[in-house]
Amino acid sequence: MYDLDNEIGGLPFLLELDDYDRARIVAVFREVSVRQHVALGTALFSTADTKTDDGYIVFDGVVVIESEDGTTRTVLPTCLLGEMKQFDFDGKHHRMANVRAETELEALRFSWSQLYATLDKTLKPEEVKLFRTALWRYAWMHYLDLQGEL
Repeated sequence: MYDLDNEIGGLPFLLELDDYDRARIVAVFREVSVRQHVALGTALFSTADTKTDDGYIVFDGVVVIESEDGTTRTVLPTCLLGEMKQFDFDGKHHRMANVRAETELEALRFSWSQLYATLDKTLKPEEVKLFRTALWRYAWMHYLDLQGEL
């Protein structure tokens, strides 16, 4: 059995925050997320997608990320997916890669817009800024990794 609060709170970008803020943000993720079983081979994201704002926290299973140049990355749990689209690194407002379930997955699925709206209602503006800054750094590292620059 998974302790989802520890799984979410253990995401690298959340570890930048103090325990109090991290616990409150974990509670927001839990509030806006739906636990989902994802079948093997299911596409989570496509580079053609400019509309959806889904995000996932995968806490069981393996995900494959395939960038447009054919580079693939295997991602193990616990991981956050969908954060790169939040910052539009290349100005195209699309997903940066095709992402699919390499195995069956257990995940939390959420809407980024709902997450941000709930954070704005729950946290002080400076706390939301700390969250967004930590998330931006996390997303930037993923972008550089997909570009082969890490």
